[in-house]
Amino acid sequence: MIATQGFEYCNQLFAIEEDLDKLNPKDRKLKRQERSRPVLVAYFAWLETVHVLQGSKLDEVITYSVNQKASLSEFLEDGRIELLNNRAENAVRPFGVGRKSWLFSETKKGAQSSAIAYSIVETAKANNLNVYMYLYISSI
Repeated sequence: MIATQGFEYCNQLFAIEEDLDKLNPKDRKLKRQERSRPVLVAYFAWLETVHVLQGSKLDEVITYSVNQKASLSEFLEDGRIELLNNRAENAVRPFGVGRKSWLFSETKKGAQSSAIAYSIVETAKANNLNVYMYLYISSI
């Protein structure tokens, strides 16, 4: 099955990343060039041979992947870039939750105030600060 083959390429890349997890960024970049680049090259070469029903979900995924080749390959050039974006998604998730709450603010100014407060709290959390003490000391 085509989707399974594509999934296997991803699994190979994630397995390599797991092996490289403890390396410093410079060494990780070198190892990615050696180990991950051939897998990614094979993946994009394989995509060129895949023929699926035009307009299908699988066609959308393949088209997206081909169109984003440069972006999807960027992790090879910098050992600091993570292959997974879980950390970034987790960092912005509270804003998505907050945004839903702001919809029910009675005024534009109230929504803006909530957004500012949320931003301050999330900034404190991102910097490993005690949020209560940060807010308390900031208000003095």
